[in-house]
Amino acid sequence: MKSSESSGGNDHQDQAKKVDKLVYISVACFLVCSAFWLTAASRLEDFQSIVLRGLCVLLFCLVLERFVVFFGGDHLKSPYITLHFGLGLVQNISYVIFFLVNQTMFAKLWTSAYFGYYVWTWYVLILRPKEVFSLFRVFYAIHHTVSFFITGTWILVATSCNCEYEKYILRGIVLWLSADIWVYLVNFSRSVIPGMPIETVRRLQLLAFVLERLQRVTAYLQAFLVTQMHISALGWVVFGTGLFNDVLDASFQARSLAIFFMAKKEDDADETEKIENSDVEANPPTVFSSS
Repeated sequence: MKSSESSGGNDHQDQAKKVDKLVYISVACFLVCSAFWLTAASRLEDFQSIVLRGLCVLLFCLVLERFVVFFGGDHLKSPYITLHFGLGLVQNISYVIFFLVNQTMFAKLWTSAYFGYYVWTWYVLILRPKEVFSLFRVFYAIHHTVSFFITGTWILVATSCNCEYEKYILRGIVLWLSADIWVYLVNFSRSVIPGMPIETVRRLQLLAFVLERLQRVTAYLQAFLVTQMHISALGWVVFGTGLFNDVLDASFQARSLAIFFMAKKEDDADETEKIENSDVEANPPTVFSSS
């Protein structure tokens, strides 16, 4: 009995150490990538406005978090994950609205919406580690770190070579950034509809995966078509780094989906074999049946 309790205690300690290690890694990633992003953004003329608007977005996320946790904590299985995908939907929809209303508005506001929401996600990964599962934390720590470096590089290159965000670049950025909307929509729906069958979820995730890839390919193709392959230096940086992130992002998603569908295929094969065996036992061929 004591041995069992000791084993359970050791497992709990190992899990706690694993969580602590992930927290330390998340803190390091956040400090490095945010320092790089802010350093790059500090070269922009409206840097103070970007940071101020970003802090307003962060404050909105924090207030909404308190509201959802207080009023919906008992009804949602994972309120922080629901919030993450819900706020992500709002962020991506805002990108599209900004761009459709005025491209100049999008160019000025997307950085603030991006920075504020991503900092809130870092806050959850670092200060609310027990509210999300470990794979979620690992994926988004890597994803946000890479994303901060990519978007920071866009800003750094644009300011260093005094390049303008031409229309095809802005169009590509809004298509590229808002492509996350499909995955966020599926995962948000899954969070607020707890009884959704896992097979339905995986099929919707597969559809979202395809739509996201198609939208990002469209972002690249429109640039090549509009410029007839005469893309500016900033354009190559934007689309080249975006493609790198796509490879990383798609590899995680594809692996997860592949594991599920391969396991499903094996389960279906086992089930078919059981049905066939039971059918043979219930209806033996004439040569084996007793007369």
